[in-house]
Amino acid sequence: FDTADIVYGETPVFTATAKYGEAGITFAKEKDGEYKAWDKLENHNVGTYYVKASVAATDEYDGTEAAASFAITKATNSLEIIMPKTIKCTDKPVPTSATAAFGTIKYTYGKDFNEDQLWEFETVNYKDDSGNEIVDSGFGYKIKVSVEGTDNYNGVAEVAEFTVTHHFDENGLCKDCKKGQSCISY
Repeated sequence: FDTADIVYGETPVFTATAKYGEAGITFAKEKDGEYKAWDKLENHNVGTYYVKASVAATDEYDGTEAAASFAITKATNSLEIIMPKTIKCTDKPVPTSATAAFGTIKYTYGKDFNEDQLWEFETVNYKDDSGNEIVDSGFGYKIKVSVEGTDNYNGVAEVAEFTVTHHFDENGLCKDCKKGQSCISY
């Protein structure tokens, strides 16, 4: 009989044919373990499993069996993000919608995404000459929405870009900000 690897969450479908009699299919987590129906195994996590095709003995024929291994591999997670292209300086910079098939979503922000620039949003702000935090009008930010991988699912990440707008008064201070130029403070 033939076997093939499957992805986490799928049910294995193996068939075996015997010249005489009907072959029964059972599964185990260890080669010399207890073989049973797939739905009777305690879990179906990523790893190596064994399948056995068995034909019972009859008065005319000896019983026979054959075993093979197969793997359950990690499933691909999916992630969908909808982020406004522009937000006001007083808006919280989170997506309109972010959904993952599995796992907890994490947000990180940056001006660019490399190993040195992954922050919570409040640490992305610029500072003016007086040391006040500011968010420059029209400056491009990036949000990275990610879900860490697990034993059974691959990690996934999506990046979206957005800009922050301000409503400046005649003195050059943002009318929407609570502290003049210090626009975003969470």
